[in-house]
Amino acid sequence: RYFSSIGNYLRAEILYRLDINPYLSARSVLEGLPADCDSKQSDILRMCHEVCWEVIGLKGSGKPYDPDQIYGDSGVFEGWLQCYMKPGMGNTIDDKGRTMWHRTKYGKGKVSRHKV
Repeated sequence: RYFSSIGNYLRAEILYRLDINPYLSARSVLEGLPADCDSKQSDILRMCHEVCWEVIGLKGSGKPYDPDQIYGDSGVFEGWLQCYMKPGMGNTIDDKGRTMWHRTKYGKGKVSRHKV
């Protein structure tokens, strides 16, 4: 229903970069994708590809997504993030208990279990 299964941090970063409301259904964003792929909706497909490869290509002493620093310093990954768990970003919990990070214009809720 909400761009799920790509991963919360990837979803947050992709939607943030394209300034897409995270509460829109995936269908409404992808519906009617033009064949020429020259619109905001088609950008989301390109961004899904690019953001995933950016993460894979991150260099550092730890694994890219390692919030508990089990594998070492996650500073490179944290520096790459623009939205997910960043101070000043809005976040709310959806009906499945997932934290959704986004621009504050889509909601200003704060979740106490995340330190920002």
